[in-house]
Amino acid sequence: MSETIDIETIRRKRADLADLREKLVTKIARLETEIAELNVTERTVAKLLGIAAPLEIDHILPANIARTPKPDDLPAMPEMITDALAKYYRQGRRGLTPKEIREEIARAFWPDVPNEAVGPIAWRMFKRGELEKTPDNLYALPKDKAPAVDAEASKVTDELPGSSIESQSDLLKG
Repeated sequence: MSETIDIETIRRKRADLADLREKLVTKIARLETEIAELNVTERTVAKLLGIAAPLEIDHILPANIARTPKPDDLPAMPEMITDALAKYYRQGRRGLTPKEIREEIARAFWPDVPNEAVGPIAWRMFKRGELEKTPDNLYALPKDKAPAVDAEASKVTDELPGSSIESQSDLLKG
């Protein structure tokens, strides 16, 4: 008996793999953070005990993972993430996936932003309370920051020619 594979099956499989990749990237970020914390702890304890500690302990990453350094003239990644979320919030989107955030950062700031550059930082921002997650696991601006984004958008709109109520009523009068 032969089975046919339709395009939706392929798309679902690709989406499942992308989700798994995102989870693994997040896990790697957590592990890197834990390793860095242990490095600091080891140096601190060694100093307190008066014994020699390694001068440099590098992150434990496979050698084939090449990191693309962020250009110095760009804002910090948390700022770019917040900017992307604010832009889409003003357009009516409550949250974005890490992939969507990365795509916006690539459009607005850094065309060569690595795929793995956004997810771990967004996750840490979420853990620190700087971002929220929607019920469908999208990253979103915290509810207390949303009014500031609304006010900023309103201010920009108010500064546009013809955006005042008087100007709009003049246009209706013809």
